[in-house]
Amino acid sequence: MIKNIIITLAVCWWIIPLTKAQQFDPDSLFSEAREMAFTDRWEESRELCRHLLAHYPEYIDAAIMIARTYAWEHKSDSARIITQQIYAANSKNYELLDLIVDIERWEQKFPLALEQINKAMTVFPDNEHFTYKKAWIQYLMGDYDAAIATLTELFKINPNHRQGQEIRSRIKESATPNQTR
Repeated sequence: MIKNIIITLAVCWWIIPLTKAQQFDPDSLFSEAREMAFTDRWEESRELCRHLLAHYPEYIDAAIMIARTYAWEHKSDSARIITQQIYAANSKNYELLDLIVDIERWEQKFPLALEQINKAMTVFPDNEHFTYKKAWIQYLMGDYDAAIATLTELFKINPNHRQGQEIRSRIKESATPNQTR
């Protein structure tokens, strides 16, 4: 009997530390994956995010990071597949909506980027970041009148928005004498 207790205690003495070693802090792991991604170690970041998702499937930021690294690597189709899967269950996730817009903008699919930013702004109306991005996309499309109107909205949110002021200056510089802006 005592022999069985000693064996049980010995086994527990080895198993408990191993179990604790297998546990990890998902936020720390994600922070590490972000650092990898921001230093262009995209594949390593994706691998770490996949590991994180295997243990915490609801950790949506890890899935978004995987998609973002694909987008940074100019693998937009892979990024879109992932964002579409995430969007089905998380259509109001700020980071996801921001990435969806970025993918289209980086691919210079400006009409689609504008469509996506308008969807994002239905979820986050009067959002400074999205309002700025909308003005920037309109500017890139050459729709200066729409960009000016959006910048007017942006300056209501933040009158000192530096990047918005830069867009306004660019538009004014590119205006012909017959155009009033």
